[in-house]
Amino acid sequence: MARGLQTSPGSDTSAKLVPGPAMPVRKSTDWPPMYTPVQHQPTIFRMDLDNPGVTRGRSSSLEINKGRNIVIFGDSGVGKSSLINMLAGRKTAETSNGVLGCTFQSHLHTITIGGEKVNLWDTAGLDEGTRGRVQPEVAERNLTKLLRELRSANGIHLLVYCIRGPTVRKSLARNYVIFYSAICRKKVPIVAVVTGLENEASSMEDWWIKGEKELAKYKMRFDDHACVTTISSEKVVGTVFEERSILSQQLVRKLIVDNCRHTTTRPSSDTNVFIKAALHDFRSVMRFGWENVQPLCSVVFCQTDITFFHPGIFGDLRKINSQINGRSFVFQYAGDLSERYITPRISKGGADLLIFAGTMIDSNKEKFRKFYTSCSGEVCPVLVVTDGPSVKEWMEHLDAQGIGARVISIPSSSMDGQTQAELCDIIDELCLVRAPARYRRTNLLRFFVRKGKESAGDEIPAP
Repeated sequence: MARGLQTSPGSDTSAKLVPGPAMPVRKSTDWPPMYTPVQHQPTIFRMDLDNPGVTRGRSSSLEINKGRNIVIFGDSGVGKSSLINMLAGRKTAETSNGVLGCTFQSHLHTITIGGEKVNLWDTAGLDEGTRGRVQPEVAERNLTKLLRELRSANGIHLLVYCIRGPTVRKSLARNYVIFYSAICRKKVPIVAVVTGLENEASSMEDWWIKGEKELAKYKMRFDDHACVTTISSEKVVGTVFEERSILSQQLVRKLIVDNCRHTTTRPSSDTNVFIKAALHDFRSVMRFGWENVQPLCSVVFCQTDITFFHPGIFGDLRKINSQINGRSFVFQYAGDLSERYITPRISKGGADLLIFAGTMIDSNKEKFRKFYTSCSGEVCPVLVVTDGPSVKEWMEHLDAQGIGARVISIPSSSMDGQTQAELCDIIDELCLVRAPARYRRTNLLRFFVRKGKESAGDEIPAP
């Protein structure tokens, strides 16, 4: 399928922790790459649950004392507890047999990496104990409690998805969507730790060559990864596995160092809006399933002195129906952000992505503020499209304001189909995954009482 914005016929035209590596650009296979990736190393943001969507890039003594919060999640039996014990260098987490339903329950373990405090939240994923044992009300109560605990602990700084190799299961995408999209609103860096690779023939890292492609089939993309074994080095002294065990500890510690940032917490506001949004999206995944939760993605955009939607191509910019990579999108234009700016009409569930296009000038700073505030940017992903010279300035400005956003540059000349295809891939990646605002709560119960059909027979061979 050709990528790009395809207007639908007849559609309405009305150690010391340091910054991590730049996220790779998701390149389209149908077009030569024309999108210009940012050469500047981007800020990796974290979500502040005291002030939803607020992120910072500067450290404070308050946060250093509290430590950074790493949420480790995954199915039962993938090795989360063993991973925590390996990181700590001692037995601090008890392994679980997954007998009891415990969805979204978590256990806090505090360790030190590079002389700094790190809080590891061992969190039960959706597939743990959900086969007829946990009522939806209990799961929602556990989720609300977890979010409030993380709020008081200074927010989430990194998501670690623990995946058991060597196979990739389709059902893995469910937890990915719930934690990354529903809970963290795609505002927190996410990394993968693939365990159980001690028997890989050559290098454990070789698994990722094909494994990454299998994960991408289900739209699971990660900022970074580590392929490891969680076998204790004390149990394999003098064997070939000892070296791999020691290496695994080093790799995961580096993974945390490279993808976490110190941030500063702003004075808090009520987090009920954020928790309500997270619960709504969680319920929608439970009702519709992660594959077909969203019949139509809502994107609200504002363009100032940079234009990426052209009236000559799309007609009236007030509403554009399009297809991107097989998904349906509706793009709504926010209009002129003047003194008489009127907030665009957005669905009850809110926008799935905000896009602001403009260079870094004072007037655009104010326009962005109005756009971000009026469209509830604190609970949905934000993409800033600018020119090359303005990238660094935009990132510094957003960082100072405590706003988590992806900043990209596009060629100064008008966009052609090739450049547009690259932008479309990023839009598809950043949009939240959820269902329409209306749902039936009773349908959530059906998921918790049915047998886990995906747990059997859905394994896909991987390296």
